[in-house]
Amino acid sequence: MVIAAVLYGAGNRSSRMYAEAEVEAIVSVEVQRETTPQEALIGRILASRHFIKAPLLSAFLSYVCQRSLREGASRISEQEIGTTVFGREHGYDSREDNIVRNYARQLRRRLDDYYATDGHEELLRIQIPKGGYVPLFLSNHGADKESADSLSENEPYENAQEPVARAFSEPEGFQDRYADAQSKLASRWPWILATACLTCALGASLTALLWVWMHAPKGLSAGKDPNQKLWAQLFTPNRDTLVVPADTALVTVEDMNQREYSLTEYLSWSSVEHPGLGFDTGLRIRKYTDIEALEVVDELVRLPEWKPDRAFVRTASKLHVEDLKDDNLIFVGSVYSIPWIQLLDNELNFRLVYEPKLGRAHIENRHPTKGEAATYANQWNGVNETDYAVLALIPNLNHTGSILLLEGLDSAGVYAARDMLFGNEGLQDILKQCTRPDGSLRGFEALLESQSVDSHSTGIRVISIHRAD
Repeated sequence: MVIAAVLYGAGNRSSRMYAEAEVEAIVSVEVQRETTPQEALIGRILASRHFIKAPLLSAFLSYVCQRSLREGASRISEQEIGTTVFGREHGYDSREDNIVRNYARQLRRRLDDYYATDGHEELLRIQIPKGGYVPLFLSNHGADKESADSLSENEPYENAQEPVARAFSEPEGFQDRYADAQSKLASRWPWILATACLTCALGASLTALLWVWMHAPKGLSAGKDPNQKLWAQLFTPNRDTLVVPADTALVTVEDMNQREYSLTEYLSWSSVEHPGLGFDTGLRIRKYTDIEALEVVDELVRLPEWKPDRAFVRTASKLHVEDLKDDNLIFVGSVYSIPWIQLLDNELNFRLVYEPKLGRAHIENRHPTKGEAATYANQWNGVNETDYAVLALIPNLNHTGSILLLEGLDSAGVYAARDMLFGNEGLQDILKQCTRPDGSLRGFEALLESQSVDSHSTGIRVISIHRAD
């Protein structure tokens, strides 16, 4: 089997090294040793395509599993994970720095992706309960799923251990299926002894590397939020940052009337003909948004870079042209729900095009590079949907600040852009490609593709990046 869980012999802090360059070498080492079903499962998950290129998520999962299985932890705190896995200082304020919560959400989604694809035949299922970090090892038949999801921060963590105990004996015949495999190992004791020595040697090497990392200058710490460069550009001390969520009242009016409104019409509803006063007119003066936009706002206000005296949430109907000229902005929606994006049309390569009368939309690729299509539209296969979204960083109208756009053809697309922005290693690859030699960040447009089931995105990947000059 793949000894992806070799870190178990390297001490409490060895999981942090999973986030370093050593991770690929560790995961690729193959040894034969007796393992529990739970450890074997962890090894398969960490070696899967869902985790092999996600060192921080791998470190997170490895650490909490180690604390639970090897040390019997009944409670794992957010601050403990922050300092051990993500390199935060001891005593850091987890209320202001939410990196653990961000990655916990992404870890839960990544585990769901694994069990929906490569791991659909697994007998055991790992779940990280909401409100806690002690992993549950459950029968992979859905019977215990609700019990894991229903746990909250206010419930005793001892309650989370009951499903773990059940997992060691369920489903029926589970241990019998492993009996044969265990008996085969009896004839392999020479190999087991040899590989045990190898494991100890690897553990010692990891410990030594960990010591070097822990004593390295703080400026080299890999625990620093890799996306901090983006946040520093969007939240600046000398400029306001406005977060603008989608205007869902406008979307409802557009859907009812089967047409898209221009920015001029949006800012002056009296110029638009409508049949008397009624539901339509009432919607035009309402301030509604959707849950996808609210979740993005919730993530943003938790960032350490968010400063209440400089960062504000502003409805699209209350914006002014001067805001787009002078401030930093974050648009959570599309041109269909935020008409102000029409002013940015000349800056964008990926343009979202809506056809309300036909009930469809697509993304226009104005300057396709080799291998790219000219248009991208959502596709439904009867089970799930392939969705497209755009995550873009462009200058404001005066080129004095920055504008970040999270655009999706539908709600699943916005979710994909959100997940790429918070806690997805794919964003690190984007930022790495778009960093200038002097360390500054150039503008970019990233086209995202995801698979959605019930409006929830999975398998998010970047299929195109267009960089600014």
